[in-house]
Amino acid sequence: LPSNTGAVAPYAFAGNTSITSFTANSTLNEIGEGAFYKCSKLAKVTVGTSVSYIGGLAFNGTAYLSNATSEFLTLGDKILIKYNGSKAEVVVPSGVKQIAAGAFLVTGFSCGCIFLISFFILYTSR
Repeated sequence: LPSNTGAVAPYAFAGNTSITSFTANSTLNEIGEGAFYKCSKLAKVTVGTSVSYIGGLAFNGTAYLSNATSEFLTLGDKILIKYNGSKAEVVVPSGVKQIAAGAFLVTGFSCGCIFLISFFILYTSR
């Protein structure tokens, strides 16, 4: 990306099978919904704290998410993009500032549950 890019638009690179790595520049503050959706060869992602918003499913269908092993995968400014656990009750780490849509998708949690967790974090962090 050019050094002055502030955002990656929704689905900007979706389905691109040539991309293998992505490094966000220091001016990037937003990664749109599905920005790298189904970029199957995308295996390395580096995103600094300047990124304060990551849209839902931004990295779904990538090798990066498939290979992730940590229970809570965060990027940018403490944005939870994937939960790899299988617990029925989850305590989101206190440092998480935002939960991206779809972060609990593969675990079978419903959208309502994601909303309630997001609301709780936003409400209690004020």
